[in-house]
Amino acid sequence: MATGGFLFLVGLSGCYGACAENVCCLMLYFGLMLIVLIMQLAGGIMAFIYQDDLRAEIETTMQNAIKNDYDTNKETEDSIDYVQEKFECCGAMSPADWDDRTLGKPASCCKETDCNPSTSGTTWESGCVDAVDDWGKQNLLILGGLCLGLLVFELIPMCLACCLRKLIKDD
Repeated sequence: MATGGFLFLVGLSGCYGACAENVCCLMLYFGLMLIVLIMQLAGGIMAFIYQDDLRAEIETTMQNAIKNDYDTNKETEDSIDYVQEKFECCGAMSPADWDDRTLGKPASCCKETDCNPSTSGTTWESGCVDAVDDWGKQNLLILGGLCLGLLVFELIPMCLACCLRKLIKDD
């Protein structure tokens, strides 16, 4: 909510600055966009540097969610079920993560729609942390390309704001 409000103000300052030919608002827009750009770059660099820590955090979070929240929180249940169905996996590290649950493995661990999750060989054998990590590594170039594409769409308005500022100053 706060991020959306901040980005709304950034866009509003740029629109007002361009329409009213207000140099102050144009420079405010440029400065705020520069802050957004730096934060995105810092986030990308941090994600790259701390990717192993991120994997460990995902593992811990998913194991805790399976043990503590799966049966009591509908949103957690839906999220875990979605990940297990989408990535064809079961549990955080392995299906054994569900062993402490009194109801056993959920149906989202099943390879087929109609199966008994407690029957051997009918559930996915790999853990979801590995599956999500593999997916991330396979799609790293696509994610990088999308980030660079977004960077271009952020730099163009910044350059245009500077050009418009120069035109206003020259008049």
